[in-house]
Amino acid sequence: MDIRTLLFADLLLQVCCACGLLLMSRTVPGLRGLRWFGWAYAGATAGLALMIWQAPAGLWGLLLGRFLVLLGAVLMTQGIAEFAVPAASVLGWGGFLLALFTAADYIALRRPHHAVTVVVVFGCSFAAQLLVGILVLLAHDEPAERLPARATAALLAGVAALSLARAVLAEWRGVGANPLVSDAARFGGAVLYMVFSVGMAFGFVWLMTARLRNQLEQQARTDALTGVMNRRALDLAGQRELAACGRRNSPMAIVAIDLDHFKRVNDVHGHAAGDAALAAAAQLLQRCLRSTDLLARFGGEEFIAVLPDRDGERAQLVAERLRGRMEALHIDYEHRQLTLTASFGVAIASPLPELAETWSDLLRRADRALYEAKRDGRNCIRVAEAPEPIPMAIGSVPTRAQKVVIMIGRKRTSAPS
Repeated sequence: MDIRTLLFADLLLQVCCACGLLLMSRTVPGLRGLRWFGWAYAGATAGLALMIWQAPAGLWGLLLGRFLVLLGAVLMTQGIAEFAVPAASVLGWGGFLLALFTAADYIALRRPHHAVTVVVVFGCSFAAQLLVGILVLLAHDEPAERLPARATAALLAGVAALSLARAVLAEWRGVGANPLVSDAARFGGAVLYMVFSVGMAFGFVWLMTARLRNQLEQQARTDALTGVMNRRALDLAGQRELAACGRRNSPMAIVAIDLDHFKRVNDVHGHAAGDAALAAAAQLLQRCLRSTDLLARFGGEEFIAVLPDRDGERAQLVAERLRGRMEALHIDYEHRQLTLTASFGVAIASPLPELAETWSDLLRRADRALYEAKRDGRNCIRVAEAPEPIPMAIGSVPTRAQKVVIMIGRKRTSAPS
């Protein structure tokens, strides 16, 4: 296989990658950066086609072809930057490299003995542009997207290394700018570039798939109106936190919060105003809690806050702060001010094994305390009574905490006196 045939095969692969990425960008909206990847492959494809059929185009065809390949690297880096950070742009840096290379290539057209310099400048410019994308991917720290980001960065590093190697060989061996001059180094480099190019396309698809899966999982865990967790996510997270506090032998508090007379807001101001009031209340509660606390919309106008490592006294202080902030909240809606108050029910999960309870039991106790607060006039806080020790009925199956107590008792009984 000669170098022209190999480059033509690479051209076909670039066309397939460009069409696939552009089609995905149109059929899967909301994935930032994907269209830039498609246009990057389209630019590289056009540049490669000009360099393959350079004979009728002459040196100006080579100049335009190399410009388009470098433009593809600029667009690719822009896609990576936009994927990692919304509204990010590296087009200024890429435009500077394009201008620098175009000037050097124009000088070479005027002075053919500077052809090696053009190869060096192009290789360094191409690698420098890819380096920006590599650094952005390595700095991307989203847990669900870390692996595909690192893999794509490795593939980009491989292409950048090939580009730098070609620049070094051009200076060392006097390789000219004509890509169709066949030798072992150029042929091997073309094969590796083809492999890396296809790998990068799969890497971009992998990145986008991870982002889409992450977005779908986030939507499944989040209440669409308020932006906090929904009930399903709360049940899973609450059970994990309860188990973790049990392992740490630490208490945990949950606070049930219900907005007082919320039906009046809907009846007097409309459901749109009620939605705005719910969203504002959720934002207020979220701001007043720690980053380690959990907040979820439990249903209707009720919220649940999970406070790990909080005993009864500190949980009451948190609930009182939330109650005062809620009472002072003024919501501007269509030139009207809406005010809210809330009732609070607090339940504390004890770290003692004999007082261990399930997540459902803890929720029920908080709900009973909330009912007492509403019965006692609303806009107040009530704390649930501590649970009774769990008796061991004959024939009943012990819980995990009870098994630990039983095993300790057996060891003590069987120990020699």
